[in-house]
Amino acid sequence: MRLTRRRTIALASSVAAFAGSGFVSRPASASPTSDNWSWLLQQFAKYGNDEKATPAADELVFLPAYEQLALLNRKLNRVSAVDLTEAHLRRLRLVNPRLNAFVHVTEDLAREAAVRSEERYRQGRPRMLEGLTFGVKALFDFLAGVPNDFGSRPMADLGFVPPSTAVYIQRALDAGVVVPGKTNTPEFGHKGTTDNQVHGPTSTPFDLRFNAGGSSGGSAAAVASFMTALTQGSDAGGSVRIPAAMCNIAALKPSIGRWPQEAPPIAAAPFFTPGPMARTVADVAMLMQAISGPYEGDPLSMDGSLDVTGQVLVGGSA
Repeated sequence: MRLTRRRTIALASSVAAFAGSGFVSRPASASPTSDNWSWLLQQFAKYGNDEKATPAADELVFLPAYEQLALLNRKLNRVSAVDLTEAHLRRLRLVNPRLNAFVHVTEDLAREAAVRSEERYRQGRPRMLEGLTFGVKALFDFLAGVPNDFGSRPMADLGFVPPSTAVYIQRALDAGVVVPGKTNTPEFGHKGTTDNQVHGPTSTPFDLRFNAGGSSGGSAAAVASFMTALTQGSDAGGSVRIPAAMCNIAALKPSIGRWPQEAPPIAAAPFFTPGPMARTVADVAMLMQAISGPYEGDPLSMDGSLDVTGQVLVGGSA
């Protein structure tokens, strides 16, 4: 997407609006391509102010992902990754029966990952997205050992469980995310609404009478309703962008190869690409920063790591 002057001003304004006193240190194991990662964190600095009161546990889910990350990085009065995950799981149990956004919930895996994230914080070596919850679409976005039915009755009856994890999902895991589950999609992601014969429709959180859009409607509804801090979708002809509009969230179809993948669906290649979905543009930027970069298994993957925050400052394409 070309960052026009208007888009750049809107993005910069959404980030700068949260500037304040205090300091958020860069995660020890993060490896950004420039000092612009530090610049981004400084814009979120007031949320890392140790002297500020910590929100109540169940209020944490309503914060943007970057604010949650700052609270996790505090030295004093910090939020634990375990408490943050449990708050999201409680929210999921409360809201998901009405929205039908998550179709395979992985509470045990999420809790185990949260414990590992908390240990990294205690050791002073958190990764870029350490402890943030991240929903994963149940299409070609494989997560090893977790059922993945593509919204398809035959695949559900087959009980397909992928033996490996998609490269872009693995990069999110390597950045420290906690996965609470897989999100709904139309059968093989073939249309602009999310409905299938296995799990049924997914509603937009703003009006349960209406669909969340598709094909990444489960992911859009999940993050819009605060069941997860971050999520992802996949897009060939609007499957990230349509549900983002229907659920009033921020999302991006990256340039092909920006998020590498092993084998996109042949029918959609080279137009098919995974992409980030979140509640704010700044959250999308963090997710892009963490996952983008070359991969030897994808001949279309782009050389060099993406400097999203630098694009915000000077304008450019993502």
